[in-house]
Amino acid sequence: TALGAWEAHPRVDAAFQYTVREDPLFRSGLAPARLGEPYPVFDAWKAWGGREPGGPAPADPC
Repeated sequence: TALGAWEAHPRVDAAFQYTVREDPLFRSGLAPARLGEPYPVFDAWKAWGGREPGGPAPADPC
């Protein structure tokens, strides 16, 4: 599996999975559980994820 390959790689210390859809019991998602409009923080998440590695930080969305 992909996680098994990452675990064996000497440069990988940790791997994290982030759930985009919010779980009512663990409120940390970027969109509601019913997948309606994403929360405003989704735009910040996309900006950070879409930049070039080592590129400048995106504009502060707040």
